[in-house]
Amino acid sequence: MSAGNIRIRLRNAVVVAVALSALGGCMSSKIVEGRKRFYNGDTAAAVETFTSIKDKKGKDRILILLEYGLALHVAGMYPESVEVLMEADKVIEAEDVVHLAEETGSLVSNEMMTTYRPESFERVLVHTYLAINFILMDDWSAARVEARKTLKILDSLDEDLRDQPFARYICALAFDLMDDTDSAYIEYKKVTKAAPYAVPAYRELHRIAILRGDGSDARKWARKIRDNGGVAESDPEPPNLIVFVGAGRSPVKIEINTVVPPHVNRFVIPDYKSSGSRAHHATLSVEEGGGEKSYVLTDLDPLAQKTLKKRIAKEIAKEVARVAAKEVIARQLEDQSPLLGLGARVVFFASEAADVRSWETLPRYMSVITKRLPPGTYNITIEFRSAGGAPVGTTIQREITIIENRRTVLSVRSVK
Repeated sequence: MSAGNIRIRLRNAVVVAVALSALGGCMSSKIVEGRKRFYNGDTAAAVETFTSIKDKKGKDRILILLEYGLALHVAGMYPESVEVLMEADKVIEAEDVVHLAEETGSLVSNEMMTTYRPESFERVLVHTYLAINFILMDDWSAARVEARKTLKILDSLDEDLRDQPFARYICALAFDLMDDTDSAYIEYKKVTKAAPYAVPAYRELHRIAILRGDGSDARKWARKIRDNGGVAESDPEPPNLIVFVGAGRSPVKIEINTVVPPHVNRFVIPDYKSSGSRAHHATLSVEEGGGEKSYVLTDLDPLAQKTLKKRIAKEIAKEVARVAAKEVIARQLEDQSPLLGLGARVVFFASEAADVRSWETLPRYMSVITKRLPPGTYNITIEFRSAGGAPVGTTIQREITIIENRRTVLSVRSVK
């Protein structure tokens, strides 16, 4: 091959890199706009924004569906949220393969041009929120199906990533609602293993142990309830008011940059940064009664960090390969023309980017409040508070009706 042809081919490689980076280096402005509206508290506007791009194909399709599905959930549009999250799950399954063209292209551009693939905890939460939606819709059988899908993903993870107590609590509740007390008992126990202060789970374990005639376990769970400030009733009944609480904002992915010699290459990897959420938990007041604090089961900040750490070696290996590939191209271009080589280095330096996409509308803290009330109509107040107990300015007031032999379930969220 002639020197002229080599130069043309190398120049074309740089042009392709620039084009791919332009296409893959940033997210849709509509995703950013939808998130901004969501975090400004205008859920309806966020839903409208995500609706406008819900059919958009491409590398960010899964991310769009996840953000859209959660916005619909927070807006109280549970059937619509189910439809969108079901579609997200379908696309996740379809895209759970390696795209060779993408992988090759990313070696001369960046990871943002590849198809977005959720972290493992995000995949767990797809089915967790589907189960919550079905519980809120009184479709308990469908909730149990999603619970089993949640557990299948959890059981496939490394052992130290399986302790996701909020997801397991939802699974336990889904089984409990279908009178599958054996499965519920197993999952409630796993909740308390990861969240040893979770009084709502101890209450259910206590109740189920009594139903099973297991006096030893019943006494053990009664002690746990009392040790954590609760009251162990002698003849407990299941709670008929359950409130799922989402507080704060999920951690966000950022880019860690390092300049490496000898030719000033950029080496980038993703990391998670806390969003600095103020809202931590909520208190529930019924009529003029005192407030009952929610029990935080999952904090996404440490879970996200731990999850990313598990695969960071792979990220570093890909980045090393990408920097090396760009260095080879740049040197070959320099052999043909120092100016062309310099141009390539400038392009490669500017185009380097870590994949910082994540499901950002998730809450940071996930908790639950459970209560047993006599049948009747009540005015309730849910107030979000900081970790220290100070109000953060988000208060929700509702009128609820407790019906005999039915459970009233609510889902509330603060984005502060």
